Amino acid sequence: MTFRRTKSVHERLGFELDHYDLHQIPQNIAETCPWVWKTNLLGGGRLVNLTAKVMEWPTLNDYLKQKGWTHGEGFSVGNKSQDAKWLTKMAYLPIKALTVFGVDKEKITTVDENKFEAPREPDRFAAPMFLIGENESLPADLWLSGNLAFRNSIVSINAKEEEKADLKEFANIFAKYREKLRVFCLLKSSRALVGKSTSILKLDIEELPWPGDDGFQKLSWWEELLLSDASEVYSPFIRVGQNAPAITEAVDSSKFQSYANTFVCLLGSVYSNLRADRCGVADGMAYQAFTFGKTSGLDWPSDWSDHLRKLLFKHDSAALRTHRIVRFYEGNTLIIVKPDRMRDWIPSTAIRDADETLVDLQEQGF
Repeated sequence: MTFRRTKSVHERLGFELDHYDLHQIPQNIAETCPWVWKTNLLGGGRLVNLTAKVMEWPTLNDYLKQKGWTHGEGFSVGNKSQDAKWLTKMAYLPIKALTVFGVDKEKITTVDENKFEAPREPDRFAAPMFLIGENESLPADLWLSGNLAFRNSIVSINAKEEEKADLKEFANIFAKYREKLRVFCLLKSSRALVGKSTSILKLDIEELPWPGDDGFQKLSWWEELLLSDASEVYSPFIRVGQNAPAITEAVDSSKFQSYANTFVCLLGSVYSNLRADRCGVADGMAYQAFTFGKTSGLDWPSDWSDHLRKLLFKHDSAALRTHRIVRFYEGNTLIIVKPDRMRDWIPSTAIRDADETLVDLQEQGF
């Protein structure tokens, strides 16, 4: 079970659980895969299998060893026990000057300190190099000429001058797949999303999966959706709780359409006559209907909200409230009813709903 930072928890009134907070994890995975709990925080379901697959990919550290490129953090001042006159007055990149858009050159200053705890070697700050900030957003940029100093919250990847073209290609692939790398970092990092921290460790950067351009392109369309929801929906939900858009915003027509398209695309591979039907919102609830065939044979009720509300929202005890999902099978029509919050109507929930619906239908002999 995943207990999230909802209003009830914030006000110490009790816990809230909905269907997507319940995860079935095999015992062997629970015992051997410490990352599975972070995966459940970011959506669970098929994301567990995707993460297991990604864990088998080569890492960035493997790639750097193969290339023979050095890497490491910048200097630290600390107890100021060592002289490093060569570092004093060198051009200096503050961590805030390294962004997801690259280096903000207007914020570059010079190193004022003359004693350091760990000054590093001069080659650490020599171009050509690729810089990555120790932040979950993975700010990064190329630095191709001249020396540039930075502190130990930035990691540099250093290549030889004749390898500049290879380093540029590496930088292009990193930028192309930054969002996916960011999600993989969230899934694997022991620091990211813990408390309100946005910082990560050097080890987290080294352990980023790096299958190359071809490997990233082999991700399926539904795996792309899982990663997108983990980044855009669940990560903010973990960080800001009940103030996240996933909770404050209700499902709208575009979210219904995205949900229905995902559901039909998955389940339609088995039931080719499946199509999306009507949808609606009422009294804190929302529904999406699907029809097996051209038209629905269902006699739609004029008022369905009162009875369904009692089914959907249940007070199990003074300290626990659960939100259910209802799936109606009537004739050739399937109706899925859930709370109307955006979190319940994103593509990753459509994937889980499709998986569970397939089990239902097969158990009924369809």
